Amino acid sequence: MDRALPRGVRHVCRVLADAGESAWVVGGSVRDVLGGRTPVDWDVATTARPERVLGLFDRVIPTGIAHGTVTVLVCGESIEVTTLRGEGAYSDGRRPDAVEFLDDIEQDLARRDFTINALAWDVGNRVLHDPFGGRADLAAGVIRAVGDPGSRFAEDGLRILRAARFAATLGFEVEPATLEAARVLAPMLDRVSAERKREELVRLLLAPIPTPGLEVLLAAGMLAHAIPALHAAVASGGKAPAERAVRRVAAAASLPVRLAALLLEVPAGAARDWLDGMRFDRVTRRRVLGLLEVAPGAVTVAEPAPGEVRRHLARIGRAAAPELLELVAAEVAIGGRTTFCEVARGVLEAGDPLTTRELAIRGDELMAAVGIGPGPEVGRLLSALLERVLDHPEDNLAGRLVELAGETIVSQGRTGRVQ
Repeated sequence: MDRALPRGVRHVCRVLADAGESAWVVGGSVRDVLGGRTPVDWDVATTARPERVLGLFDRVIPTGIAHGTVTVLVCGESIEVTTLRGEGAYSDGRRPDAVEFLDDIEQDLARRDFTINALAWDVGNRVLHDPFGGRADLAAGVIRAVGDPGSRFAEDGLRILRAARFAATLGFEVEPATLEAARVLAPMLDRVSAERKREELVRLLLAPIPTPGLEVLLAAGMLAHAIPALHAAVASGGKAPAERAVRRVAAAASLPVRLAALLLEVPAGAARDWLDGMRFDRVTRRRVLGLLEVAPGAVTVAEPAPGEVRRHLARIGRAAAPELLELVAAEVAIGGRTTFCEVARGVLEAGDPLTTRELAIRGDELMAAVGIGPGPEVGRLLSALLERVLDHPEDNLAGRLVELAGETIVSQGRTGRVQ
């Protein structure tokens, strides 16, 4: 364990020890090192009160000082240092009403969510503190609540969703008593902010294999409280829509596509409301909603005509086309029957025009050629030409487009001249 500690963590623990305080590396960083993973961040627990920690280091941010947490900036790293603490009642199901600072590491570990996170490495004495069997659960691939699972989930409803997230990111199983408590207390998620739920769901969906986490969501009845848009589809269509969504997500890769895969059978309005309610950023919302607008048409025709495929690609845009192909391929992977991806790849490789900007003639050139002035007429003509070229890309030649524009003007009884 010692060899895995970054220089900044060693420095923080040494400074605390020199000041007569005890220090432990705790939580997820210990879990990850023991599990053969690289920790994303490092947390240190200490007997030092937060005011003392502030005085021991040059650069400290009082990130959560009321709850005993400060962030020490050292050796180019940000390390959270938290005073050992016990917590009072959670009357709002989100945060403790009061915090009591302690000197006992095992009392501090007792307040944590799961046994695999209730681990502490005594840096000075090189001793692992594991009072709840976290190392055994880590080896067995089990997610188990510390103590009574009902009490742990009642303290903070987000822990219910965290169980599903850990199932996905670690590939672990939730042990039966913990899963049953999650099912009973799933309504506690309604008390959790949209932002906190979104963060856990994103981390779940970004897992290399998100299936175990999504299956926990279903088994514990969390959909109604975490993804109500999908829950409504399940309520009206049985388990099949959710089961297809889980398989579809597993066949996709990027976050926008996995979100779209999750919501593909959800009514567009409900999907939009959920994305808005979960406070997803504007770019992600736009990408997901764009996919949901175009993908249903792309997956329903077994052998779409090239012109139809070009229109779908035109709607999604060339930049987003790879995500559309990824989503359609995910649908094919779970049993969908369409040649859309094959045809689309041919269209994209050929460089067929998908927008008026990709036509072989510009607006000013078209005006000069057919003898019309600036105005909406130019845009309408270009759009009509694009419609022709989407079916007949071989017509994307300047001379041929001028000819077609002239025919359009004549057929509509308008005036102009073809040069």
